[in-house]
Amino acid sequence: MKSIRSRLAVPLLAFALLGCADLLAADPPMPGTRPGRASELYEKALVEYNLGEPRTAYLHLKDALLEDPFLLSAHLLLGKLYLQFGYGDKAEKELTIAAGLGADKALTLVPLARAYLLQGKAEKLLSELFPLGTLSEEDAEILALRGQAHLQLEQRFDAQRAFAQSLGRNPNNVSAMLGRVQVLLLDGELNEANFYIRRAVELAPNNPAAWHLKGLLDRTQGDTQGALLDFERAAKALPAYFPAQMARASLLLRLGRPEQARDVAKTLAQLYPRDPRVYYLQATIDGRQQALDAAADSLKQAEALISQMPRELIETLFFGHLKGAFTGADADRIGYFEMAHEGALFLDEIGEMPLEL
Repeated sequence: MKSIRSRLAVPLLAFALLGCADLLAADPPMPGTRPGRASELYEKALVEYNLGEPRTAYLHLKDALLEDPFLLSAHLLLGKLYLQFGYGDKAEKELTIAAGLGADKALTLVPLARAYLLQGKAEKLLSELFPLGTLSEEDAEILALRGQAHLQLEQRFDAQRAFAQSLGRNPNNVSAMLGRVQVLLLDGELNEANFYIRRAVELAPNNPAAWHLKGLLDRTQGDTQGALLDFERAAKALPAYFPAQMARASLLLRLGRPEQARDVAKTLAQLYPRDPRVYYLQATIDGRQQALDAAADSLKQAEALISQMPRELIETLFFGHLKGAFTGADADRIGYFEMAHEGALFLDEIGEMPLEL
């Protein structure tokens, strides 16, 4: 009897250990989480994202992560949404979480590069993010983004080389074409810039950055109506694309169409309630229409937001800059002086600004 017990002891012990191993290997839901509900919400977010409804997608993703904080796909998509909204720091955080949860590097490399650019982390991008050498399209995109990093660092030659390498990997890479257009604009080579920008919008008719850059090129060449149509195409492709919406509103003001500019300002206020440029735009429109009390209220809101900003960012609010003009210049920005072209510039609180500005 004892021998039978001893013979059974080993397999029973092994069976018990195997059972425990299965239990340990399983990844049970954390207390209070509902993975099934989280997946449902993620699918809804994905549908809204693909339909061009980023704000609705954002709400579904936040709810999904409340249900399951470890849902990798939700973190990944939320990172991409933050990029659309222009929040590079938040995008970086979500993409880093996704990478920590096991996301394939090919899925996080390009969006992480864009997040770095939005924050002016050009040196970090160039030191950490390189082509993987596996997929030509992804490699071309990361090379184009490295070119943008060189532009931020005012390394025009290195930028040109990166854009050329990108186009060598994929001749139809739109990001590289747009980067090439930026360099050509800086060099004053408008004819060649026109060639590349037309090719870019032909390849990517729904790319807001391409239409915005085409609008800037048309405006530089004096084609105001063409520029307005370009900015409208950019805004239609992505209503949350801030540079195009601001450029559109500014141009509408120049053309004496303040009510249409006000509609743009309302859209921007819903999307970017913490951006002082939105309130300054509203003040400018009110000023053009002699609604001085409303203009004063908007200026106070802009002033309150500006007072919370780092000192070095205030100058660009007033004078604007071109994308790549300096570290952190992630996109072309219209300053208050350009926005008030041929109109009034309200500087009620100029005495409160630092003397060096």
